[in-house]
Amino acid sequence: MPLVSKTITPGRKAAAVFLLALAIGVVNWFFPGNDGFLQGFFNPYVTLSFFIAVSYGKYYGFLALACAVLEVGLFLPLARSLAAGLAILPAHGRTSAGSPRRSLPPPSPRFTCSESCVTR
Repeated sequence: MPLVSKTITPGRKAAAVFLLALAIGVVNWFFPGNDGFLQGFFNPYVTLSFFIAVSYGKYYGFLALACAVLEVGLFLPLARSLAAGLAILPAHGRTSAGSPRRSLPPPSPRFTCSESCVTR
């Protein structure tokens, strides 16, 4: 009996599809103005689907595309809205919805100093 099996179980294939789509989603987190990478000519989600379809079969390719649609349409906006409440968005000026990012108001001074207290 060989130590290494040449067959990959369907659960491992599905897990690989999910983890690869998640990795692309993590990269997409740092491009808040380009959700789903739809503005360029290269789309890594579609490329992942083609790669998975060639490697594992068309049904896993469709699964990769479904994971990408769920990620861009549901999970990424949900994560961004949660992060906006916690102020942990990437250092860009706008969120995925295009509205300015919420920021805290400037702190109010505890006291005001007149010209007499300024030393020269």
